[in-house]
Amino acid sequence: MTDFRGSVAVKHDLTVDKDLILSSLVTGALLRSTTTTGVVVEDTKTYGKRVGQFIISGPLSIMTNATSSLIASDTMTITEVYVVVRTAPQTDGIRIKVKKNGTNIFTGGTDYLEIPAASTSASRTTDLTTTVANNDAFDVELTQVGAAGTEGEDLTVVMRCTL
Repeated sequence: MTDFRGSVAVKHDLTVDKDLILSSLVTGALLRSTTTTGVVVEDTKTYGKRVGQFIISGPLSIMTNATSSLIASDTMTITEVYVVVRTAPQTDGIRIKVKKNGTNIFTGGTDYLEIPAASTSASRTTDLTTTVANNDAFDVELTQVGAAGTEGEDLTVVMRCTL
């Protein structure tokens, strides 16, 4: 656990296995591991904004529950989901679902957020479930990652929230 006080954010990384890291970054908050499958965010200073972040290292593959769960510590509102990869998929886009308590948060239009082929990022601020309650569990599912040998690599999923 890296603990920086003052104007710098507090960061905690929980290694799940050699290829998968669940990382959470929260401005003005203290993070503590509750189990090997989740992280709880505890307020130490309230700045009104929070960020939940999932990281999947290496070449991507289709998977359900691609990361350990991220557990909400308070009532919040999701304002944006932003995704970025270090290596862009070359033939097909990467399709990501974020699930809250097992239910996809993307509503209306498509039920996923897609990083198009040859691109490295995408975001969504509309057509998503925005209400977050204390102890809601969030998970990531990858439903498309690009063709074999040209799939994307090193995915970060960021949920930006306000209190």
